[in-house]
Amino acid sequence: MEGRNRETQSVYKRFFRGEKAAIAELVETYRVGLILFLHGYVRDIDAAEDLASDTFARLLIKKPKLRDERRFKTYLFAMGKNAALSYLRKNKRLVRLDESRTAEEDFEWALIRDERRVAVARAIESIGGEYASVLLLRYYEELSVDDIAKVMGKNKKQVYNLLQRAKERLRERLKKEGIAYETD
Repeated sequence: MEGRNRETQSVYKRFFRGEKAAIAELVETYRVGLILFLHGYVRDIDAAEDLASDTFARLLIKKPKLRDERRFKTYLFAMGKNAALSYLRKNKRLVRLDESRTAEEDFEWALIRDERRVAVARAIESIGGEYASVLLLRYYEELSVDDIAKVMGKNKKQVYNLLQRAKERLRERLKKEGIAYETD
């Protein structure tokens, strides 16, 4: 993980200096994770993809100078969350009628080869809301509790409690589906 942070810092510095290829590298690195995270809020994969694109566009326009480049991912996901909340406020009358789509269809899980990861992803999708968001940020995006707190607008204690409850829900869901999987 430390090597990945250094690599991200280097790409971020190149992006800030104006290197065009650096934004493409940042998008390639964070796009899928950001879409999954945003989907947890908007529950619409197409909207999540659009919001992720908008987030990267705002990043390109705004070009924030972060004091600590290691916090880039936290900043990016917080920007995405704000975009998702704004989207939800603007579209509050929109009711999604098709809740029957599976996680495999929504997230194009064909990219993930391990069946257990797919089962866990489906279980996370089914628990939804903040539980899904906190699990995705912690285990898929490998954010620290401090960073998750910043992204979700919560304090550390709330994130720890949320993680604990989310893991319990995930265990229950997996057990119900007959899947043994350790969530710690």
